[in-house]
Amino acid sequence: MIELTPELDIETVTEIFIRINSKGVTLSQADFAMSKIASDTEYGGHELRKAIDYFCHLIITPDFYKQIKDSDSEFTQTDFFSKMQWLKTAHEDLYEPSYNDLIRVAFTSQFSRGRLSDLVNLLSGRNFETRTYEMEIAKKSFHKLKQGVNNFINENNFKKFLMIVKSAGFISPKLIRSQNAVNFAYIVYLKLRELNVSSVLIESYVRKWLVYSILTGRYSGSPESTFDFDIKQISQKQFETYLKEKEEGELSDAFWNASLPQSLDTSVASSHYFHVF
Repeated sequence: MIELTPELDIETVTEIFIRINSKGVTLSQADFAMSKIASDTEYGGHELRKAIDYFCHLIITPDFYKQIKDSDSEFTQTDFFSKMQWLKTAHEDLYEPSYNDLIRVAFTSQFSRGRLSDLVNLLSGRNFETRTYEMEIAKKSFHKLKQGVNNFINENNFKKFLMIVKSAGFISPKLIRSQNAVNFAYIVYLKLRELNVSSVLIESYVRKWLVYSILTGRYSGSPESTFDFDIKQISQKQFETYLKEKEEGELSDAFWNASLPQSLDTSVASSHYFHVF
């Protein structure tokens, strides 16, 4: 048995586990987050883990609802189960989030952070200022993550968001080449709702951000660092201001008159430029 000192940060722990993984399977930060959530019994982490897993299963296979109802009576008594009952008669393949996607959206929208390693630290009670661990921080972090998951799986939120995506012209998953672009668009939607932005403006902003991020390939490189940067900018300034900055900086006349036409001059049918067009 290997024992690790609690003073180790999550990056070091991740590296250790990856190195000793006998099957050579690379473990993601989402895997560590799910393990941390599942191992918790004090703040409802075990129920939260089930909610995440079950939602991601149900969104693809609605018939799985009956299996949950028949085999997990404990979970059927939770608020999570009642809030995802709409999935038993709904199937939408436009956006089929994995547990990685769900955790990332729930975490980023609630904590205004984009690095999942921060989530694992916060669920452990990490105080980033004093570099100590406090039970109160762990408690609050589980509560916030639970709220983020509830917001994600909420029927009205999910369906309204998909309606906005479709209204932007993306009516088929084949037209969307970046899952992270959709993830962050959902983050924008949830964050703006939290900030009490009007529904009309939310629809406009989410459409524009989704198209902008796909056109520029914004989340194709290092999505975590970009998620972290974007959510902090959105939390610090008016979204309209930040969106305008990105449009003027990256979607200028030079982009439309030179860069985009050159990018469209390709035989690659899977180009995201063609799909947006």
